[in-house]
Amino acid sequence: MLSINSIVNEFRYDKRLKRYSEKYLFNDHIIYGSVASNADVDQHRNYIKNTIEHFQEVYPLMKDDIDDLGRGMAKYEIAVRKVLACIDYGNFGYTPVELKQLILDVFDFHKLIDDIQIRKLNQ
Repeated sequence: MLSINSIVNEFRYDKRLKRYSEKYLFNDHIIYGSVASNADVDQHRNYIKNTIEHFQEVYPLMKDDIDDLGRGMAKYEIAVRKVLACIDYGNFGYTPVELKQLILDVFDFHKLIDDIQIRKLNQ
């Protein structure tokens, strides 16, 4: 059975959750400070999800498109890391299953962005 503490211990310092945030928003603490509730996390998740869906249909892709994807993904990674760091103290009401899904979404979005980047390279 999943517990919030086991999920936090497993993923809190996982480097994969910093893949885009270290590249695009390194030392930018404004995003981290602005995430205060589930609604903020959902906003970042919905933004990156909609952006990915949009760029899967756009042809040709430009470098700015890839940068927009990277910045959006960086914001979502930061939001998920904030949840992991402040789950006990903040206004985050995630169940263990929902928390695990947030993290799995990060990895799924990484794969989709990789596919878009490969498509950009091959166009």
